[in-house]
Amino acid sequence: NRQEVQKNTIMNIARFYNTTGVSYREGFISGSDIKKAFVEYLPSFPCHIQPQDASLNEGIPATFGKSWILFCPVLDFKQGDKVVVNTIEYKVAGCETFTMGSSPHCEVVLRAWKE
Repeated sequence: NRQEVQKNTIMNIARFYNTTGVSYREGFISGSDIKKAFVEYLPSFPCHIQPQDASLNEGIPATFGKSWILFCPVLDFKQGDKVVVNTIEYKVAGCETFTMGSSPHCEVVLRAWKE
């Protein structure tokens, strides 16, 4: 059956998830209208992380660092969230969700937390 063959040959991106991550989102501290802290938001999710480019690139004006791309299931990420993968902290710079096709996923652009 042709459809069966096509279905089996389509690569599912989840096969490449080889680690787990945790995300944190900034929220108000209980009892305060101005103080914020990062609290765990997505406890443990499967993912794959790799450098977006082999070279350094400019982040905030006058800072240079590497950008990383994180592939994971479709999850809720916002710019400014903190993601920890293998004890390394990153800041979410952007996220794109792909829901078309047989392999829905997010591609999250990360920067090292402290550059």
